[in-house]
Amino acid sequence: TRCSRDWSSDVCSSDLLANEAGIPFYNINGQLLEGKYVGESAHNIDEYYENAKKTQPCIMFFDEADAIFSKRTGDHKYADDSVNMHLDKISQLEKEGARVFLLAATNHPDRMDEGVLRNGRFGTKIEFKAPDTEEKCAAIFDIHAKGIDTSSVDKEALSKRMLEEKFNGADIAALVNEAKMISVARQGIFEQMNNGTYVDNEDFQLSLNNEDFNKAVDSLVANRNAINATVEKHAPIGFQA
Repeated sequence: TRCSRDWSSDVCSSDLLANEAGIPFYNINGQLLEGKYVGESAHNIDEYYENAKKTQPCIMFFDEADAIFSKRTGDHKYADDSVNMHLDKISQLEKEGARVFLLAATNHPDRMDEGVLRNGRFGTKIEFKAPDTEEKCAAIFDIHAKGIDTSSVDKEALSKRMLEEKFNGADIAALVNEAKMISVARQGIFEQMNNGTYVDNEDFQLSLNNEDFNKAVDSLVANRNAINATVEKHAPIGFQA
């Protein structure tokens, strides 16, 4: 089980593993399993496991596993039924000796059902922590900001704030992208494109400043807080009534 708080995305890391092994890779998330009609979710789950057995050896990667394998509480019958079906399918793979390798990624292992985490299912846990020093934050930032003019940016102050906000690799990548959009808007490029006055310049290089990144950090933190405030309000993924 991957606790995805690393500088590279969980999907990318698992995809690289599949490429290195040279075997098929199935990237599965809750939206792919969710069905609108009675029986559709169960059919989707069954289809994934059957396809995996047909193409073994292969890797089944479950993204945001806490939503797929959420704790069975009895409060959400269809979610509980979904977890039960997964456990049955995984047990079948084990009994048959299938060469299907199961990987899962979650930022919330505490939300996963205990039955899923036992040996023979997702018993091995590897934690990928977020960067824990300013130097690591700066190094990851440089990777994502490559080719962008950040000469006017106080990287020391920015790295300190990234560390304080506990940004992981995906957060830092999103930070650079958000700052780019803010910079483009600040320089009036969006407005020029809308009114038809923008002229493409091959020599143009996007330049970002401290204000761009400060606004970007504020935006990302606000979005994260909003998501955390609403995530508990939604029922876990399961069969539809």
